[in-house]
Amino acid sequence: MRTLILFIITLIMGVLTINAQSSLTSTSTSTSSSSVTVEDDGSVESESFYRSYVFLDLDNKFKIRLKFMKNRKSLVKSYLIEQFGKENMTIEDDAYSWKSISKEETLYEVKLKKNKVTITFNKEIGSHSESERFKSIGEELKLITGKNKSIN
Repeated sequence: MRTLILFIITLIMGVLTINAQSSLTSTSTSTSSSSVTVEDDGSVESESFYRSYVFLDLDNKFKIRLKFMKNRKSLVKSYLIEQFGKENMTIEDDAYSWKSISKEETLYEVKLKKNKVTITFNKEIGSHSESERFKSIGEELKLITGKNKSIN
């Protein structure tokens, strides 16, 4: 009886694992957060840092979500303009977006609003090289918003 119950539980866990793996190909999430307080001769300096980076790789698309320190926004905006240009850029209420439509479907959409970036790329209509380009853009944004990136 004990063996039968153990077998049924193992079987159920296996089925649940297979279902979970089939619905999502891969997900990568990283969050960086730190806070530093320095006291020197009675004066206190406070410095904090945060960044959240999520990469969702689904069957038909991938999505990158990035939340970063507000003082990095000008660097991020400059980089996105460098990558996607001003031609297909839309500005509305201090939110920037880029969108490309191919074969009446959205190939990609990039949004920068406040201190958040969202990138969606359609793998069904985009080429492998375009997919790799967007992945490297995500990695570069991760570096730009990192703690060790100097702000000029």
